[in-house]
Amino acid sequence: MQSDRSGRHRRGRGPRALAPPRPGPVFDRLQVRRLVEEVVRDHDERALTSSLVPLQDPQHASRVVYDAVAGFGPLQRHLDDPKVEEAWINERLTGWSGLVA
Repeated sequence: MQSDRSGRHRRGRGPRALAPPRPGPVFDRLQVRRLVEEVVRDHDERALTSSLVPLQDPQHASRVVYDAVAGFGPLQRHLDDPKVEEAWINERLTGWSGLVA
């Protein structure tokens, strides 16, 4: 084991070896969903008393943010659709999905 300047032991190399493992959005989806909903609610509350533009559809905004953070972004709605059996990706960050019978 190696020691850094503070005398702490580390298992691997580099600065990440000292950091404790943290679950990411892929592993803790419920926590991410709660955080996104909390941020959207906070935005709506602040929009009442400030110059922030209120969200037209807070549920849609929550879904878009959640999909971007813990899902596959714009492709997530197609992956969640039970009628879609295959998805073809034509270009970077754009996609087209189709039904295969």
